[in-house]
Amino acid sequence: MVSSVLRPLNVAAVAALALALGLVFWQLPTPYWFDEANTIAYVRQPVRRMLQLVAHDFAPPAYYLVLQGWVRVFGDGEVATGSLSLVFAMFALYLTYSFGRALGGAEVARTAAVLFGVSAAFIFSASETRMYAMLMALAVAAAWGSYGLLTDGRWRWALLLLMALLAGSATHYAFWFFALGLPVAFAVSRGLRGRGPGLRRFGVTWWLGAVGISLLLPLLVVQLRGWYFTPEPKWVDQHPLTWQFLWRVPGELILTPADDWPWWLAAVVGAAVLLVAGRGLIGSWRSIPAPAALLLVMIAFPLFVLVGLNVQVPRYAVAVAPLMSLLLAVGVHRFRPAWRPLIFAALTALVAGANVSTAWRIPPHRQDVAWPAVAKFLNARDAPGTVIAAHYEEAVLLEYYYRGAMRVVHLVPVPPGQDRALAEVRSIGRVLMNRDARPLIEPMLSGAAAVWYVQDGSGSFDYDPSGVMAELLAQRCASSTSYHFPADSGWRFDRIGLRHYTGCRFVGAVVGAARPLPPFSADSLISWYSSSALTAQRSWAVPSKLSTASMAVTIE
Repeated sequence: MVSSVLRPLNVAAVAALALALGLVFWQLPTPYWFDEANTIAYVRQPVRRMLQLVAHDFAPPAYYLVLQGWVRVFGDGEVATGSLSLVFAMFALYLTYSFGRALGGAEVARTAAVLFGVSAAFIFSASETRMYAMLMALAVAAAWGSYGLLTDGRWRWALLLLMALLAGSATHYAFWFFALGLPVAFAVSRGLRGRGPGLRRFGVTWWLGAVGISLLLPLLVVQLRGWYFTPEPKWVDQHPLTWQFLWRVPGELILTPADDWPWWLAAVVGAAVLLVAGRGLIGSWRSIPAPAALLLVMIAFPLFVLVGLNVQVPRYAVAVAPLMSLLLAVGVHRFRPAWRPLIFAALTALVAGANVSTAWRIPPHRQDVAWPAVAKFLNARDAPGTVIAAHYEEAVLLEYYYRGAMRVVHLVPVPPGQDRALAEVRSIGRVLMNRDARPLIEPMLSGAAAVWYVQDGSGSFDYDPSGVMAELLAQRCASSTSYHFPADSGWRFDRIGLRHYTGCRFVGAVVGAARPLPPFSADSLISWYSSSALTAQRSWAVPSKLSTASMAVTIE
């Protein structure tokens, strides 16, 4: 009976994976959103300059270095750069299948591969020009290397683990917390299995990896300063960490990004997912299978660390999505054989159905699909004496698509003499404009007779909550006209706003070229780290009069 059910079930699983890949290819041409456009802005720089900027941003440089080489060969269009993520995602899928086969045989491997393949983490990371697909592949490789050392202890597993530790720590800071869970998971699993052959080799390998990771430690310390919660969180990722194991981690796996759903629904579904996964842990302590314990501790221990530090890393959920799929697969195959096909089919339908529904219900990246239309609109209205004024996120997105001659002004209040590009990177999501910023902002617009003011309707990073720019432009300009993109007034999400100010006369001299930092070189690593003196100011890198009371940070 079971075999008669499995054959059509296998066909359905292949169809689900094909559907998932179809969604990935459908999303590849989607216009960039801010994080992607910012990534392209970095990789267009010379290597030394790129490393300077990345050192002050939200992720280590490994992905940017790989992407820069990729862009030189294939170009920096949406499909070209997204294809690199697809390569990493397919590699993560292959590693998930191979690791699943080592954990529990072919059935566990197929279940895990299908659940991961139709998950939100796979579909959206595989089409996004960011480092998350690479992060997932390296997390699975590190977990598989640890398990290999646990079971047979050969040096090839130590080499796999070491390479994954070094590459993962240079890809995203979320991996650092994941790496903390590896020795704990190894110890717990070894205790359940009895003595194993690879303890010494695992210890040597992990400590070698830790030494390599420590080279980037000053950057992590700086990041931690920005990850502490604020009294009034502005983003859905900043919920108490005690909820994130029931919400964010399973939510990223089972639904589409969990913040697109009500928190209670994501929490309920997350609890159901954990019940299935927990089936692999039912029994006395000594009867817990080592694979389930290994995966559970790898996923859960870093979360407890994050709770203890009162720190949140939203993309941690993406990093462990393949391991969640493996844990689910182990749980499914602890049920009675007659129940397994039904549970597997229900989970696959839930995962695939949620992502298909969301992909068709919500245009990818929401309002960001309108940025090419905004750029085309402005290209057709080039005029001498006109500037485009935008806050950092909007300016970066616009500059990727805009090909006209009007000057794009980044409205970030940076004191004269600082490296403007670096100061802008350090101020992403942190520097709020107030009336004290006007003496810094107005000279940027000097000489402009007209201004196109770009406003991102999403408000994800509201640099000007008090309307200082609107007040300044209203005072200095004679008239204004408003436009919105998409033009459809029935658009479900926030729209991009353009306001055209004419008859403008601004006070102050044009700000000259900023003084750049010394070029980056291998010999300047110490001075680069000591730029923690600069980097550590990233949440406070504004003039003393500028308010920082309501700054908030999330790490993407």
